[in-house]
Order: sequence, then C-alpha cells, then structure tokens
Amino acid sequence: MASRYSVKARRCITGKENAARKVAAVMYSVDSGMSNWSPDSEVSKFNRTNPGVPFTVSPNLKRVVSEAFWVHAQTRGLFDPGIGELIEVWGFGVEKRGPPSDVEVQRALVNSGRSALSLEGNTIRKLRPVALNVTSIADGFAVDLAAEAIDSDCNEFVVEAGGEVKAKGKWPLAIQHPLDPQRVLATLDLEDLAASTSGINIKRDAFGKKLSHIISPISGKPEGHAVSATVFGPQCITADAVSTALILTPETDLETTMSRFPGYSAVVVFEEEESLRMRFFGNVPDLRCVTPLTESLEKQGTGPGIPSRLCL
Repeated sequence: MASRYSVKARRCITGKENAARKVAAVMYSVDSGMSNWSPDSEVSKFNRTNPGVPFTVSPNLKRVVSEAFWVHAQTRGLFDPGIGELIEVWGFGVEKRGPPSDVEVQRALVNSGRSALSLEGNTIRKLRPVALNVTSIADGFAVDLAAEAIDSDCNEFVVEAGGEVKAKGKWPLAIQHPLDPQRVLATLDLEDLAASTSGINIKRDAFGKKLSHIISPISGKPEGHAVSATVFGPQCITADAVSTALILTPETDLETTMSRFPGYSAVVVFEEEESLRMRFFGNVPDLRCVTPLTESLEKQGTGPGIPSRLCL
C-alpha cells in the first residue's frame, strides 16, 4: 500500500473537510486490511495459516483477490498475487535484504504462484505454502473506493495513492520520467477516468545494477521489457494490475494483451539509446512530451508500431 495519498476537490456540496474524512477512512481501512507490513492485517493473518485451512475473507479482500485472479488469467500469468515469497527474497517486502542467490530464488519460486491459491465464496485457502501479496492492486482498489465514497459530496475531484489516480471532471496529470524520478516525461488532461503508472527504476543491487521492483512470476526475477506503463480506464483497480503486467509483457504481445481489457487504453514506454519511445494502445488521452524530439523524428518513430512518439 502507498504511504501517501492525496485528494483535491472542487464544487463540494457538503464541504471539502467531509470528503477528506471519508477518503482518510477508506485509505486506513484498505491499508490495515491488505498491508503485508502490518502483522495484524487480514493478509498477514491469512499468510500465517497452514495449507488447506479455510480463511474467511472480508468483502474488500474478496473483491481484490477476485480481480487479481481475473487479471492473472487475462495476462497469461504475468500478474500474480501469489508471489509474496519472491517479493520478500528480493528485498522488496517487510525485510530489507541483499540480492538473493539462485538457490534462494528457486526456492521462493516453488513457494509462489496463483495456482496455489483458491477462492470459493467468502473463503480463501492455500493449496501449498504460499504468501499472498496484493500491494500491486490494493492502491487502485483504495482509490476506486475513495472516489465512490465522495462522489455524492463533490462534483469534481481527483484521488491519488501510490501513482494510482481517479478523476471526476478534468484534472492535469503528469507521468513521471521512468529514468529520472525528479523529472516529468509527459503531461495530459485526465477527465472522468482512472489511471495507473508502473515503472522499473526503483532499486540498485550491491553492484549498482538497476533492479525492477516488478518481479516476473515466470522467472522469479526482477525484469521488464518496458521501463514504464500507464493504463487508463473506468476502474483504477484494473488499471493498477494491468500496468504492472505490461512491464513484463513482450512488446509483440502488448496489443493482444490490451485487447482483453475492453474500455482500457495504455501508453507503454521503452528505452532507446538516447530517448524514450512511447507506444499507444486504444483511446489514450492526448499526451504532451515535456522534452520532445524534433517533429520529423517524432513522426518517423522507431521499432514496432511505427509511428511511435519519441521523448527525451
């Protein structure tokens, strides 16, 4: 879950303070239930259960797990809520640690995977030792829930948590430069939509090599074909999960993957030698590069999906 969130609102009927209290209550509820860092959270309690033992889930966690299972199927397993052990062994979880050995990675890979999780009605259980981790979808769910909570209070608002955004009305949005967190890559106007951005430039190992915080459920290692992916659509919970999966999706498979999510669009960013190349899928809002290349190069583009838009 995100450590910070924000809400901006205009034309509120009941007052902005009332809307702010509702958003705070939603964020606290989702974080306290789905955080892997809190030993008292619902997810942490489930992870301490033994395989085969039924665990009754709340409506919120049921919704998140159900969506995670569906996105897992649509992305051919590239989004996986059962990789908690892999997240921990790479040092992106509760315990901070150095790069793991190949043996440690393989051991964590054996104890990972959506196939080891079963959801029936209001009951979830492990089929073998596995750790549930929904941090890559819970922020999007929290944003949706917060937006729903204040929809009748304010005519225009934007809720953001951990890079996940939902807007009612038109609001400016900036996409972070994936190779320099202090810079903005592009800007756009987000109107009555949700958006989620995932990127890979998060951590360096002991040798200074960049590690993606997005771990492949297939190889068990941090990796990615793209350096950034932003997904737009009606629900932030779906956009959140899909943006994560797109980082791991081969470029040749992106169009097929996005076709499985009607009503959603995406801009996927690839690193070129001296620039960033953006490919668009679906009805993406008009993006404006903060530092574009010349018009002739931008039209020419490079790689699959020509023309692509090039930014510095």
